[in-house]
Amino acid sequence: MPTSPATTPRIFISHSHNDNEFGVKLVEDLRRVLGDESAVWYDARGGLHGGDPWWHKIMQELRTRNTFIVVLSPDSVASPWVNSEIDLAWRQKHSPSGKLIIPLLYRQCEIRDDLDTLQFISFLPPRTYEESFNELLIALGLSPYIATSKPIQVANDPDAVFVRQRNIEVSFAAKDWPDVIRKTNLLLKRAPAAVTSEIYRMQGVAFFEEGQVQQAQEAFDAALALVSDRDQRLTILRNYADLLASQDQWSDVLRLANEALRLVPNDKNWTTMQQQAQNKVNEALRLVPNDKNWTTMQQQAQNKVAEPYLEEGDIHYKSGKYNKAIMAYDHVIRLDPKNTWAYAHRGEVYRMLKDYQRAIQDLDRAIGLNSKSADAYAWRGAAYLELNDYQSAIRDLDQAIKLNPRYAWAYGCRGQAYSALKEYQQAIEDFDHALTWDSTLGWVRANRARAQRLLVEQR
Repeated sequence: MPTSPATTPRIFISHSHNDNEFGVKLVEDLRRVLGDESAVWYDARGGLHGGDPWWHKIMQELRTRNTFIVVLSPDSVASPWVNSEIDLAWRQKHSPSGKLIIPLLYRQCEIRDDLDTLQFISFLPPRTYEESFNELLIALGLSPYIATSKPIQVANDPDAVFVRQRNIEVSFAAKDWPDVIRKTNLLLKRAPAAVTSEIYRMQGVAFFEEGQVQQAQEAFDAALALVSDRDQRLTILRNYADLLASQDQWSDVLRLANEALRLVPNDKNWTTMQQQAQNKVNEALRLVPNDKNWTTMQQQAQNKVAEPYLEEGDIHYKSGKYNKAIMAYDHVIRLDPKNTWAYAHRGEVYRMLKDYQRAIQDLDRAIGLNSKSADAYAWRGAAYLELNDYQSAIRDLDQAIKLNPRYAWAYGCRGQAYSALKEYQQAIEDFDHALTWDSTLGWVRANRARAQRLLVEQR
C-alpha cells in the first residue's frame, strides 16, 4: 500500500479528456470527503492545452501539491501531455519535499515501467467503484468513505459570495487583521468553493501582521495555486516575499523573485529584491565557507530557484520546441552552473538541431559533473555517431549500457555504429538487445533487417 502523505492531501489529477466522465465523479467525491473544493486540481480538458501560459499553470499546480494521481487508460498512456506530467511528478517524488504518486487503473492498458514499480489501485470490474474509492482514501491516509455521509453544502449564490468577499475587503482596508482572519476562516468552513486567490492573499497578509507566520505561508501558497491573473500573481508574490524576508528565508525570497522576473523581465523592484536575496545567501556562505550544511543549503536553494525553468525546458523539449527549450536550460545554468540535468538536456537539444559540436561540449560538462549519467553518455555517443566518429560513439554507448543494462535506445545506436563499421553480427546482437527491452522501436527493427541483409551479402 502506498505511503500516505504526512499532511492533508492537496491533489493534482492527471488524465485524458476521454476519461472525463470517471474523472469528474472522482474529483467530486474527493472534494466531498475532504470538505474543500480547492483540495483537488483537475483540468477538465485533460491534456488539450492551448498554449504555454496554461502549461505554466499546470507546472505551478503540480509543484505545489503533495499528491499526484494519474488515471490510467489507453488514451492517457498515449498522451504526451499526461506523460510529461508523470515525468515532472516522478522527479518531485525524489526531491527533498517528496510527492505521493498514486496510479489508478481505470481502463485496461499497458502501464509504463516507472509506474509499474508502484502499487496501483484498480477500478476495473469486478471491483465496485466504492471498493476502489475506499482503497484510494486509505492510500491518502484518510478514513474510508461512509456511503450515508451527507455532501458538504457549498454556497453557489454569486451575490452571497460577492457580499462575503466585500465584507473581508472592508476589514482588510481598515487593517482589522483579527476580523479578516475570522471572516476568511468562516468562509473557508462554510463555502470553500467561494474562496478566491484574493481572499487567500488577504488572509495571508492578516496572518503575517498578527505574527502567525506558518499560517500566512500556507495562505500565500493557496493564493498562488489559485491565481490566474498576472498582476494579482505579482501582488501575492510581493506579499509572500516580504514575509519570507522578515524571517531571513532568503533562498525562498530568491525563488519568488525569479518567478516574478519571468512575468516582468527587468522590473527594477524585483531585480533589486533578487540581488538582495542572492547577496544574503552568498553572505551566509562566506561566513562559514567550509560548512557542509551551508554549502548543501546553497545548492538546495539554487536547485529550488532553477526547478521551474528546468521543468519548462523539459516540456518544450518533449514538444519539439527546441529553441525555447535551450532558452529555459540557459536560464537554469545561469542560476545553477553545476546543474547536470540542464547541461545534458541542452546537449541533447543541440544534437536534435544537428549542432553536434555544441552538443558534445554540453555533454562533456554534464559527464564531468556526474559520471553516472547514462543519458549523457548515450546522447554524446549519438552525437559522435552523427559525426561518423564510430569508435568514440561505441566507447560512450558502452558506458551508457554499463550504467543502464536495459537502455534499449543506447543498444540501437551502438548497433548503428557497428553497422557503419561493417561489423554486422555485433550490430544484429545489439539490435536484438534493443528490441528485447523495447519492442516498439521501429527504427531498430529496420536497421536490424538491413544489417542481416548486408551480413548475408558479406558472406
